[in-house]
This record gives sequence, C-alpha cells and structure tokens, in this order.
Amino acid sequence: MESIGKSAMSEERQYTPIGERVNQDVMHDNFVPKYSGLASVRPSLLILTGVWLIFVPMALGGLAFGVAGMGEGKTILDRLIFSLMPLAASVLAVAVLYTQTSRYRNREKGPEADA
Repeated sequence: MESIGKSAMSEERQYTPIGERVNQDVMHDNFVPKYSGLASVRPSLLILTGVWLIFVPMALGGLAFGVAGMGEGKTILDRLIFSLMPLAASVLAVAVLYTQTSRYRNREKGPEADA
C-alpha cells in the first residue's frame, strides 16, 4: 500500500492540473475531420443523389404538413405553430438542396480543378 502512494506522488512525474486533464478530448482530437476540409471537398454524384433522395421528400412533406396544419388547432396560435414549424423544416431542406447542388455544379472552380 505504501508503494502505491509513493509512485503516484513521485517527483519524477510531471504533475498535470486536473483542469487540463478533464478538458482533454483524447478520442476526438485526432479522429474528427475538420469542417473546413469537408466543406472544401467537391461532392460526388453519388453524394448529391443521396442528398436529393433524403431532402426532397422532407421538403415536400414539410410543405404538405404545413398546408394541412393551417386547419388544425382551436386558436390562431395553434394554427400558426402547426403550419409554420413544418414550413420551416421545408425551407431548411430546400436550403440544403440548394447548397449541395450549387457545390456540385461549381466543382470545376475548386482546388481540384487544377489536377
């Protein structure tokens, strides 16, 4: 028992304060790609097709639920909530589609155009 205490408090080991040890994210420091790297890579046709397959139904469904939600609810506030929330999701889906499609169409202007 005595030897455990001596090795833990030995002066040869450099002491790291607990605040620095707690904030270290060892698992994700080296394994998570940076956002700038992902945003600068040109998307392939397969990725663009997948994005369209996911977000077009989301945009159309949000539009349909938003229009259908206008008749739901007893008060005007309920009707606004039931109609605006799906419409906001639909706008978000359209924004993702626009961004990814424009990145695919403008791929020649990227850094890989020189290669």
